This record gives sequence, C-alpha cells and structure tokens, in this order.
Amino acid sequence: MVIDNWFCRFTIQFTQSYWASNNYTAMDPKLLTENGWKSLALRFRIKDNRLQDALWAYEQVDEEHYDTRLKMVAGLSHLAWVLKNTKEVGGIRPVGRYLDDLVSAADAKHRELSNTKAVAEQEAEEEEEEGEYHERLLASFRKLKSEKDLCYEFIVCDAKPHCGLMLAKRITARHKNELSRVTGGSKRFPYSGTCQEENGRFTFTMEKPVAGLARKLRDSIKQFTGKKLPIVVGTEVAEDDPAQQTVGDAEDEVDAGGLADSAGVAGRAVASGTDKPSGAPGKGGGIKGKPGKVGNILYDTGKYLISIPPSPAGKFPLVLLFGGTTGKDPVIKGTPDTYFQKAILVFADSDGTFSTADALLKRLLPETKTEIDSSFISICGYSLGGQAAYRDYGQATKTVGLIDPTTYYKDLKNLDSKAVLSCNPPIWKYWQGKLFLAGHPDKAKSSSYTVEDAQNDAVAIVAKAGGTSETTATPHGNYPNYFLKTFQSNLI
Repeated sequence: MVIDNWFCRFTIQFTQSYWASNNYTAMDPKLLTENGWKSLALRFRIKDNRLQDALWAYEQVDEEHYDTRLKMVAGLSHLAWVLKNTKEVGGIRPVGRYLDDLVSAADAKHRELSNTKAVAEQEAEEEEEEGEYHERLLASFRKLKSEKDLCYEFIVCDAKPHCGLMLAKRITARHKNELSRVTGGSKRFPYSGTCQEENGRFTFTMEKPVAGLARKLRDSIKQFTGKKLPIVVGTEVAEDDPAQQTVGDAEDEVDAGGLADSAGVAGRAVASGTDKPSGAPGKGGGIKGKPGKVGNILYDTGKYLISIPPSPAGKFPLVLLFGGTTGKDPVIKGTPDTYFQKAILVFADSDGTFSTADALLKRLLPETKTEIDSSFISICGYSLGGQAAYRDYGQATKTVGLIDPTTYYKDLKNLDSKAVLSCNPPIWKYWQGKLFLAGHPDKAKSSSYTVEDAQNDAVAIVAKAGGTSETTATPHGNYPNYFLKTFQSNLI
C-alpha cells in the first residue's frame, strides 16, 4: 500500500512538472482576473459582461474548493471562446489575442487544479488510513465539527449488537471490508448518504430516513469510541436530553453562513439577506434562520439557499431556480422582492436537483409550519441551469421557466403548455456540434446545428403547444431579473 501511494504521488507530481516545463502554465496571472479583462473590455467597448461576472465569481472561491474551481475555470474557457467568435469581437485583434491567451490560461489552470486535487485527495486518503478504526471514526467527527461546510459520505454496516459506521470523503470497498471486520463479518450495508455538522449536531442525510437509525448510530459511536455524540437522521434527534427527540424541539439556529454558496462566494450577488440573526425563536423553539430584507427568513444549507416568506404558517407556491455557470448568485440578485414575500424559494447551482431540494424542504418546512401548495410548483433554469430545468421538467405542476437556457435538441421533446420560454438566440450561434444535435433525425445537420437553432425550435414548439415563448435582445446577464419581473404571474 505504501509503495502504491508513493507511486501515485510521484506520477501526479511528474505530470505537474512536465506541463510546467513545457510552458503550458507559464501564463500571465492577470488573465484569470476580473480587472485584467474589464480594462480591455472598456477600452474597446465590449458589451458582453458574462465573462467579467464569471471572472469575478472565480476570484471569490477559496483555493481548496477544487470541484467548484474546476467547474468555473471550464466555464471561463468556454465563455472566452464563444466571445472571441462573435461578430462584435472577431475583428478586434488585441481582444482576440487576449481571449486566446485567456482560453489557454484557463485550460492550463484546469490541468493544474486537477493534479492538485488528485494530490490532496491521495494525501487525505492516506491520512484516513492511519490509526485504529475507533480513532479514525472519532477523528472524522472532529474534522466535521472544526471545518465549516465540510461534508463526508457515510455507510452503515448492519450488525448485532451494534452496527458499524464509516465516514470518509469517498466511501470505497476498503471501508466496507473494514466495517465487516469490526462488526464480526457482517456484509449488509443498507444505509448510506452524507454527514455534516449542523448547530452542534451531526446530521446524517439520506434519500429515505429510517426511523430509529439516529439512536442506533449514537449507540454504535458510543460503543466504539466511548463518546456520546448528538445525532440527527431526518426529523429524529438522538442526544442526552429526552425532551428533545425531534428537530422541531431544538432551539438552535440554522447557520446561514453569510448567505453564500458552498464555495464561499459572498458579497455583491446576495442582496436579499443580512448577517443579522433573527430574533426570538418560533413557537416550540423552532429552527431560526437569518432575516431577509422583506421579512422573509433565509437558510443556507450549503449548495442551496432557501427563503421562507413572512408569516409562514400556511400554504405557499414553491419556485426552484437553477443558476448558470456563475452559480446561483446572479439569479438571487435578479429576483424581485415580491417573490421573497409570496413564495417558498430554493436557489441552486446548475448541478442541483429537485430531489435534493425537496428533501431539504421536508426537513425545514415543519419547523416553520409552512406548506407547499402542490398545485403551484414552478421550476426555472437560467443559462446552463436550463439543463437542470429540462431534466426535472416533470416535477413542476404550474410552470417551467426557461431563462435564456442552454438548450439541446434532446430537450425539445419535454416542451408543452407548462413552458414559459424567453431567450436571445443569436448569442448562442457558436455553441454547436454533436452534443446539441443528439437525437436529431437529420444527420446532415450534425456539423451545423447550434443552441441558437435549438432555442428557435423550442420557441415554435412552446407556442404551438399553448405555452408562452418569445425571443428578445435582452443581454444574457440581465435575463434573470427581466424574466422574473415579466413572468411573475406565470410562476407564483
């Protein structure tokens, strides 16, 4: 094992030095900054601000958030490439050269981040392997408690008299083998999911929470480590005070963490909240969030930001909004105040899902005595988030809002009278190829079909189906606010 780990690190480090020695990473560091592009764009009066916003967002992300940075740097490369091939920019040589360099810098940074992530993961796995089972289990809980927003995978081995529990960044067959060993040979692994620390408790999240599991996990942890830890599974709490057996009886405050996304992007995009905690707890000591500017309460659960309307007791429409390549912040910023007053809102990145949002709401809504009006569920997707909206199309009971969405040919079959589509097709003309054509009956179009074509086809299909569709000249960066103002009556 030691030899294999050493060889893995050697291979990764050799790859890093190879790229560096061949000048693939010798790029101007200003290329991946907002200021570097902003001055050039002002000088040549370049109107497209999506690249500038994406560069700003990239600079806000902590260095150790490798997955987020990898996704964002790939988006930077694509945005720069698309912008270079527009008519507005194509004839301006200094801008074209700069964008070429930016694409190269982004690609080099992507390789560098991939290698750095691999080294960090390898080192983390080696660290996890050190020590006895009970020592490593306790160390995992300590790390979850000390590092904000850290989330581990977990797996449970069903055994008597006590089940086995494993926590790790990534659960592997090795972890299952070790659990079998410490539990006396059991091979049953019925429960898995994720675990993170919330309000001094360790919350185990799974697709279908199992009654009684919180107590079983707590007993197992006590058996193997000697420590009594507060455990939450679904709505059940296992801790010392017998009067507090559900989340609804706890008086802890949900930590809104500055109302930023899981990558730590804070500041100008989150205009709907403050850092001031809410006042008295609700009836029965319900979970508290942090107040928004219109009396709503905001809860940051990591990759999702949830807003509960003022005077929450009762039924409300639900609107789930997926952001684009720059995350959910531009959508939060563009959402009018009336939405925060009249609806339950969930903001997610483009890789979010309806099922995860629904699971989070099932935990939270009972604490605020708030219900979703099942006939008023709208799902919206902006830019790349359009792909998430197309994927979860069937979950909407009222409207699917498509906000200048990334659209492929395969998405067209989903469209019906529920759709409200607004888009600016010409800005998508250079997004083309087999990916966008998938499923198209006319193979001759394989080299020319673009997102522009798919959007135009979608507009016609929605109109024919009895939905609402339009094309506009609205700049892409202004679309969330424009769409949510224009089609508010369709959504809530």
